[in-house]
Amino acid sequence: MFRKIPVLLALAALLLPATPAFAAEVPIAEQVAKLKPGQRIKVELVTGEVLKGKLDTSAPQQFKVIPSATPATPREVQFSEVRTIKPDGLSNGVKWVIAGGTAMLVVGLAARM
Repeated sequence: MFRKIPVLLALAALLLPATPAFAAEVPIAEQVAKLKPGQRIKVELVTGEVLKGKLDTSAPQQFKVIPSATPATPREVQFSEVRTIKPDGLSNGVKWVIAGGTAMLVVGLAARM
């Protein structure tokens, strides 16, 4: 078993560069284009400031974020100002898995009674 570990590490080292590009390497405009208006997002700016809120609209060089914190005045953010952008919160798929697991647990406990 321990003889396989160096082989697996070598295989991982060979395959790691073949994995898809990390999110930071994908242009911000493409990342924003994949998001839906109203979706919760977390934006880290090059200044280090972090914005959390909902995506409002997007344009060729910028997008608007409606902050979660009050006051909720939409803020225009230039793509050049953004270090990272990613969805914030649980996806619908994760929510369905949690709901399904909870339902199975309830049914299983009810069947034992």
